[in-house]
Amino acid sequence: MASVTVRCQSGYGPRDGSEVVLVGPCSRLTVDSLATNWTRRRLTPASTLATEMEPRVIDNPRSGERIVIRQSAADTAGELLAFDLFLRPGGHVPARHVHPRQEERFTVVKGDVRFRVGKRTIVARAGDSLHVPRGTPHWFGNTGPTEAEIHVEVRPALRMQELFETSVQRSNAGGPWWSRLVALALILFDFRHEVGVPNVPAFLVALALSPLAWLRIRLAK
Repeated sequence: MASVTVRCQSGYGPRDGSEVVLVGPCSRLTVDSLATNWTRRRLTPASTLATEMEPRVIDNPRSGERIVIRQSAADTAGELLAFDLFLRPGGHVPARHVHPRQEERFTVVKGDVRFRVGKRTIVARAGDSLHVPRGTPHWFGNTGPTEAEIHVEVRPALRMQELFETSVQRSNAGGPWWSRLVALALILFDFRHEVGVPNVPAFLVALALSPLAWLRIRLAK
């Protein structure tokens, strides 16, 4: 294996004038990236760096879902959203739905998870994987006595992470019940590229919700 020794400029390494040995094939890009990373760490507060390295966690107490983002759209140039999904016993996604422009792959890490994909019902256990093509109606929930863990990959990412965050925010918002219901219904309008109603054309859903979207704009003024 080839190695390269990088002699750091003053202030770029752990100590001024230190040397770092990289083992393996190294390119100029590798060396430059190393120096850039050290520069950033030298100039960025440690607390900020620690926060950036922590995974993004999204909790939905109403549905019993906890999402830990592992790779975001920003990390993958929009190609992938990867996350670990934890479902408490009885926890499930809110409703049967479709993703008009995205496909999903589920891999059960632990627990028993019941999937309804199209007309099929599948109970997946640790080690089982399931692919859901775009536009396919599906639902899933934890049918076991213990917490279930699922690794999920969504391609392309689109605004799926924002959809998760918005759903939790609107579910737990204050105000009268009807205002929360309207806000949740408008998720189908605001995120129509990410989520849809099975067997209902997206343009009909958008048409039906357009008056509510207009009213929301008027009330916000």
